[in-house]
Amino acid sequence: MSRFFFILLIGALLPCAATAETSQAKLAIARLDCGTIQVNDLNVFSDTDAYLGQTMTLVDGCYLLRHGDEYLLWDTGLPAALKGAELSATGPMAATLGKTIVEQLAELGVEITQIKTVAISHYHFDHIGQLPEFAHAKLLIGRGDWEAVTAANPAPNVSAEPFKQWIDGVASNVEVVAGDKDIFGDGRVIMLAMPGHTPGHMSILITSQGERALVLGDAAHSPVQVLEPDWVSRADMDPALTRQTRRALLDRLEREEIIVAAGHFQAPGFGKIVRLQGRRYWRGL
Repeated sequence: MSRFFFILLIGALLPCAATAETSQAKLAIARLDCGTIQVNDLNVFSDTDAYLGQTMTLVDGCYLLRHGDEYLLWDTGLPAALKGAELSATGPMAATLGKTIVEQLAELGVEITQIKTVAISHYHFDHIGQLPEFAHAKLLIGRGDWEAVTAANPAPNVSAEPFKQWIDGVASNVEVVAGDKDIFGDGRVIMLAMPGHTPGHMSILITSQGERALVLGDAAHSPVQVLEPDWVSRADMDPALTRQTRRALLDRLEREEIIVAAGHFQAPGFGKIVRLQGRRYWRGL
């Protein structure tokens, strides 16, 4: 078996060798650094002008899951063409990439051909930038997003080009997901429909060792938007649906113990569990 070091998303949250799940396939996850986004106009994340004149640097995370001998890649980050790009202070945002996903896989001892499935949270460029590298893999995508990227004239904010090989039928196959999907069939890795930011936006719920963690994608950009579900951004395609999705999430968190990871949020305590209003969040993912 190839060398594969990883970080358990739940449990010890420390680099270690894979631990066996009782009577189940081994489940492990590694976070990949899929870029840095310098937000020169943070006000794009508010529909009430709450961030006028503010800036922030965001991280861009992708996730490699190993379920037994199967590998799944969740999101593909910024385009490889941005590797080494300088961050400009002009324009609302600027982005750069340190290493490509393929380079990081090589460091983990994982061949690109071992990635049999790529699942994406949504169609924005910072989540599907390196998707073309995985045209050999099966693509999992929410129905609303697939309809948007396959439209005759995609909307300006829809990044359709990275999907071209699947749209043209050159890539292996695509599964359009309506609602939730249990990816491996054992209830431990589930795509959850959380529309609003985009029509078919998905998050991913991971269960291991009796605990659960939810990687939000852009269903919320920070823990604040989870705790205050009416706080939407100008980037949300359907603000009303976004609020509905977040209220449902907050209601679920009132009933269930789930670690919540906001994928772009960077803060002190990087990679550690912290508590906000009694709930646990894995900050800085």
